[in-house]
Amino acid sequence: MLNSKGIAGKVILITCGGLLVLFVLFIALVFGLASKGNEGPIKAAEEFLDTMSSRELEKAYYSTSGAFQKEVSKDQFMVFAEQYPILVKKEKVSFSQRSTNNDTAVLSGTITGDGGKKSPITINLVKEGEVWKVLNLSLREEDVPKDDLDTDSFDTSLD
Repeated sequence: MLNSKGIAGKVILITCGGLLVLFVLFIALVFGLASKGNEGPIKAAEEFLDTMSSRELEKAYYSTSGAFQKEVSKDQFMVFAEQYPILVKKEKVSFSQRSTNNDTAVLSGTITGDGGKKSPITINLVKEGEVWKVLNLSLREEDVPKDDLDTDSFDTSLD
């Protein structure tokens, strides 16, 4: 037979357990929503780089933002792509740093090209209507957040 102390102890234990479960679910929801906010920009950046590495440079150019196209002509973009073979010979890319703020996003990480050559990469994106588009792309080490760099693995020649 249970006394009132035993019942009270079980109620407290069940209540604490329930609160712990709710807290864990809340944290999971917050992290889930945070990562979901980065899905669009990541997908857009990966598709842009895949298009470049497929050598569909005109298609890649037209997937950039209006602001990018206003500053960089299609011919300038083609020259840029040829100057940085890592973009047209990409094997993989990983974005270890992601930041989204309303209609803008910044992705930084490492791009690996033909033969395993690595370079830092930072892509700024902007949302035009419902579509994420590349606003800027940099392969410069100084454009990647310092806590994100493993500079020993980068090939500075990029050819």
